[in-house]
Amino acid sequence: MLSSFLCLSLILGLIATITKKSALPTNKTSNFISVGQNAMTQQLLDKDGIGYIELNGVISSAKSYDIFGYMPSTSEALADAFEYYSENAYTKAIVISINSPGGSVVACDEAYSRMKKAKDLYKKPVVVVFRDIAASGGYYLAMIGDEIYASEGTLTGSIGVILQTMNFKGLMDEYGVKSYSFVTGKWKDSLSPFKDINPDEEQYFNELVMSMLGNFTNKILDSRGDRLIGPHEELFDGRIFSGILASEYGLIDGIATVDDAIIRAAELAKLDNIEDPYIVPYQPNKSTEIDMIRRLLSGAQVLKNVAKFADIKNNISVAKFTSKYQGLPMYLYPNALVME
Repeated sequence: MLSSFLCLSLILGLIATITKKSALPTNKTSNFISVGQNAMTQQLLDKDGIGYIELNGVISSAKSYDIFGYMPSTSEALADAFEYYSENAYTKAIVISINSPGGSVVACDEAYSRMKKAKDLYKKPVVVVFRDIAASGGYYLAMIGDEIYASEGTLTGSIGVILQTMNFKGLMDEYGVKSYSFVTGKWKDSLSPFKDINPDEEQYFNELVMSMLGNFTNKILDSRGDRLIGPHEELFDGRIFSGILASEYGLIDGIATVDDAIIRAAELAKLDNIEDPYIVPYQPNKSTEIDMIRRLLSGAQVLKNVAKFADIKNNISVAKFTSKYQGLPMYLYPNALVME
């Protein structure tokens, strides 16, 4: 009897927490994207306001899944939310909060391409605000913004492409382990961790990542070219900047909080209530009941596992991330990974 009462109390507490009204997002559309306010958390109003999107963690095109099926990838969920608010008649401006060290080249390109098409079609003001980190691919996606803000201590920049691999050749030689590859061409086993990289491979892969850098820097020049201050070769060499330095170099437009960014978006949209603008709920064409159950299960799992498995899970995540993206070009600041 007591255990049943405790379970019921826990569930009711989770529901109260999940449905608590807030000016910030409560509706998760993937592991790393939170959007607006869910229709279940507030009264729906036919009222002009701001669309609010949060991007957190590594940007990936890999889908996640639960007992109800597949959920969209980070890049898909971000683009879906942006398109939703772009098309929504009551959304007069969009704020995107970014807390990400970047991610895969393809995922960033796909998300940006979809958002750019929506922005060009509907022409709504977009304000981007950085949190702890918005580096590499996180900064790349910020180029969708008309204005970009950050905190003084935000880490941003890391403009560039990285392609990593591991090499176990020395360790294998020490223990007498040999590896043999039968290939159809001399490049087929390039970046194999079981052999040294030869000079031709080193030159080729350096040229490969440099060719991808142009796409990144062109986006920056198109979006902020007239606002950049200082030599481009220094801004685009992969170095990281604080929010203060980023503002001085024109990589962002100033120092501001999330609340400041929302107010600025309301100003750009010329809303009546600038100081406390309405946050437009996110109400895509999907079952909100299933979303509620997902959040309940997620919350219950966190409560159950956080103390016992936190350290183990983090170690597994590091290993999984390291192996998952070996050999793939990334817009990523690898020293500040936000793990999946």
